[in-house]
Amino acid sequence: MRLTKEHYNQLRTALLDGFSVDELAATLRSIGHYLPHIASGLTNQREIVHRVIESAEKGDWVDVLVVAMKTDNPTNKKVNALPDHFPDANTMTEVETPEPPVRKRRKAGPVLPPDWPEPTISYTFISPTRIRSTIDGKEMVLVPGGEFLYGEDKVPWYLPPFWIDKTPVTNAEYKRFLDANPDHPVPYIDVDLDWIKPYNWDQTRRSFPSGKAQHPVVLVTWHDAVAYAEWAGKQLPTEHEWEKAARGTDGRIYPWGDTWHDKHANTREAGIGSTSPVGQFSPQGDSPFGCVDMSGNVWEWTQTPDARGGYRLRGGSFVNYQDNARVADVYRLSPGNSDDLLGFRVCAPSF
Repeated sequence: MRLTKEHYNQLRTALLDGFSVDELAATLRSIGHYLPHIASGLTNQREIVHRVIESAEKGDWVDVLVVAMKTDNPTNKKVNALPDHFPDANTMTEVETPEPPVRKRRKAGPVLPPDWPEPTISYTFISPTRIRSTIDGKEMVLVPGGEFLYGEDKVPWYLPPFWIDKTPVTNAEYKRFLDANPDHPVPYIDVDLDWIKPYNWDQTRRSFPSGKAQHPVVLVTWHDAVAYAEWAGKQLPTEHEWEKAARGTDGRIYPWGDTWHDKHANTREAGIGSTSPVGQFSPQGDSPFGCVDMSGNVWEWTQTPDARGGYRLRGGSFVNYQDNARVADVYRLSPGNSDDLLGFRVCAPSF
């Protein structure tokens, strides 16, 4: 279809007055159209709006756009003044006005990058690179596809995009798994050791130690971590996935860069001597993709077997010095091992 000059200007004014670029992108996405595809490379809001109207004219979805605008911004006078139907400029004689499309009210979603990968889990949006799993409630961050520098030798390594937990799994989050799986044993080691006792769960009440809800869950074996991942519809990361999430693409030594800082991670240098709440060293200790506690706090299980047996762990812990907190450092253990230094986070591949 083609709009008259008057109708074009009316629609353009309503879009400019009633919607930011981000809001427009969210509205378009709700009706199956994507701003990064329509206005690729444009940054000027007026040019973006022109491109959107032009696309709607060519695709004959102007009326659908108007209904979406009214749904998302019903209080704006210029938006509310738009007619539900714009007649085609080429057929301005007697035009039968069709019923406007019916569309349910919705919350605006985020602006998505053109290559945004669909997660394989049930989720809700937080932002373009953040989702929240509806099963375990964890926030996950997007690690884009592409090469990164892997290992001590910084070998170029390609990975497709994936999603990974922003933080290690906490005691409170692990309890959701245990509540849903009442036959699964709680984290508990029956030994008379002072450094284990503070982390043992109450086996009768199946509850975590007081004051440690937001601490990473520990005393978990590799098998426990796999069971949690399967319940959440996720999986343990490979060591390559874990490392890319931790160091980004530039081969940095620590998540924040190449220079060590005592106040960026819970290692022996911090002097805490125990686990700390996840995020205590955020944002200064975050990785380039926004992952938290990838150096220090607890070693994290991966799904990658070690050539000498067992599985590889990454990240270092609160008893280790900075050398073990390097993102390329590797530790290995048999899958049945558990102690106060071992935790995990999980990831989700994308289609």
